Amino acid sequence: MTKRTMRAGDRTIGEQAPVFVIAEIGINHNGDPELAREMIRMAADAGADAVKFQTYTTESLVAEGNYYYELFRKAEISELAALTELQGYAASQGVLFFSSATSATGFDILERLDLPLIKLSSANLTNIPLLRRVGASAKPVIISSGAATLSEVARAEETLREAGAPQVAVLKCTSIYPCPPEHANLAGIETLRSAFSGPIGFSDHTAGITAATAAVALGATIIEKHFTLDKSMEGHDHHFSADPPELRDMIVAIRAMERMRGDPQIRPVGDEIEFRAISRRYVTALRDIAEGTTIAADMLVSRRPKDGPGILPEHLDVIVDRTAHRAVPAGHSVKWDDI
Repeated sequence: MTKRTMRAGDRTIGEQAPVFVIAEIGINHNGDPELAREMIRMAADAGADAVKFQTYTTESLVAEGNYYYELFRKAEISELAALTELQGYAASQGVLFFSSATSATGFDILERLDLPLIKLSSANLTNIPLLRRVGASAKPVIISSGAATLSEVARAEETLREAGAPQVAVLKCTSIYPCPPEHANLAGIETLRSAFSGPIGFSDHTAGITAATAAVALGATIIEKHFTLDKSMEGHDHHFSADPPELRDMIVAIRAMERMRGDPQIRPVGDEIEFRAISRRYVTALRDIAEGTTIAADMLVSRRPKDGPGILPEHLDVIVDRTAHRAVPAGHSVKWDDI
């Protein structure tokens, strides 16, 4: 396994592997396990590789009286039986199920699920006790970098690794919902690639699919996108999330971008090899050159010959004043065997 890959269950994530597309269901199930099941099915149908939830108990996440208390309470799915059933259903649909350890009690629940992968949100980057617990589970971890400085991300990544996390992936993220295009800061993907050795990805909070597709072109190997069945549903995250058609379009665009990104080596590929042979200019006889003729400059031109490749124009001066060992018809390329 190379430095920029991680293994989660039967999946390889990172360079030399297909982009790992995460449909973040988060709390968009509104606390309804049946809605969560339907979202898993639709995410799988759209081509997602994984579905991600947020696991917590409201009391340990938000103080009662906080603006978000009721929102999180209504969206809570913390029963082990319900989560186990959703995990099994995701497996039946061919997608990997995992979750964010949103709080310490949430991680207590996730430990009992024995997930192949753990996510830590941007809001927990400075929660060092939780980072140490998650790292000590010896599972691969994905962290987001929203609202953080590079030094904060570095400390979180180092804390996880020192605690025992075998691999840590870092996602470029902007914690604005939705994120305006001018704040996506996709150039940060390269900064993260320079700073960390694990897989680098993008957690997309922008509207539409442009940013996610561009992130893949810039080297992101993980894409996380909030997912909903209906943008108009009641709830905090639905309005900026991708609905099923949008998620499908994003994944189609990502797979196309993967193919377009290709190989960093600059070399002819595919039909270019034939194009190279037939389209390049070669030293060509302007008129018939008889055997034994001393070749003059005015007998030659650099162009596409009628008979295929010959001597490259850079060697034109070498040919002048040489004797033709055999005849070269007009329009034919001059070969080294001809002089």
